[in-house]
Amino acid sequence: MASLDGSPAPAALSSAPVAVFVHVYYEDVWAELADVISHALRHPFHLVLTTPHDGAAPKIPDSPFLLSHRILACPNRGRDILPFLEALRLPIDFAVGLKLHTKRSDHRLEGAHWGRALPRALLPDPPTVARLIAAMTADTRLKIVAPRGMLVSLDRWIGRNLRPMRQVAERLRFDLPAARQRTPVFCAGSMFWFRRDALRRFEGTDLTDLFAPEAGQADGTAAHACERLFALVAEAEDGVVLTMDDVGVLDPAQTLDALRMSARARADEHGTFLRQPPLLARWALALPGLRRLYQAFPTGLRRAIRRGAGGGRHSAARPPHL
Repeated sequence: MASLDGSPAPAALSSAPVAVFVHVYYEDVWAELADVISHALRHPFHLVLTTPHDGAAPKIPDSPFLLSHRILACPNRGRDILPFLEALRLPIDFAVGLKLHTKRSDHRLEGAHWGRALPRALLPDPPTVARLIAAMTADTRLKIVAPRGMLVSLDRWIGRNLRPMRQVAERLRFDLPAARQRTPVFCAGSMFWFRRDALRRFEGTDLTDLFAPEAGQADGTAAHACERLFALVAEAEDGVVLTMDDVGVLDPAQTLDALRMSARARADEHGTFLRQPPLLARWALALPGLRRLYQAFPTGLRRAIRRGAGGGRHSAARPPHL
């Protein structure tokens, strides 16, 4: 295993286990995702599964690299975000982590595509994953690594989330206006590699009461706010948020400001996963009555609608090897 400059990575840097956090809401999606993890992650790892399903026993990946696993039951509240924040407080010794969840986003026609493509973009193959872990361990400036196309403009995609962002930032004692100037991007989809020190502020603050009961909200909740704040908080810790593509061409001699400028230049450049469904479908789902009707349909019917509207045709862009 090599470090960023091509020299051998110190054994102490490359041997530390990673921690994989997965929120399992859709058990059929998790069964497939577990196989992706088993294939691509050839590095010692701890696994934490959070699930709102009482008595459920999610599949455990069949991997010789799995050191330990825990299953945490949690209420169906805060989507994947609140369970992740709770899991971060577990006494697990790790420096680099991976956050995943069984995403469907049924309110979006392309939501099923996201759920399959994002984990594969972060876990494309064993050599890429090994080099990524070595890079994040050796260069402590690399705080979060997002899938290609998912480091996007905060202003463009802020939606109705400014108010909950302010509430969360106040609880974190975090200067949101300054952070928005420094980090005008966020990792859409809330799946990413991260250094543990990047999210210490979340780990040390109880935000539970800010998360409203689940009601199918498509925007404007504490979960959506945290999704947009992870990158801002991470870069406040003298770091940079990049994509898989950025890490692949990283120059370790670059200054922190230069790294950030390079990453910003590509924000929203590759609309790989944020590509919108056809205009007629967007207009239809913008109407509250039709959106509620669509969400009430059985899963199979929603899939058929997505395919018919073109929402299931996108192919995941394969990031280059690091």
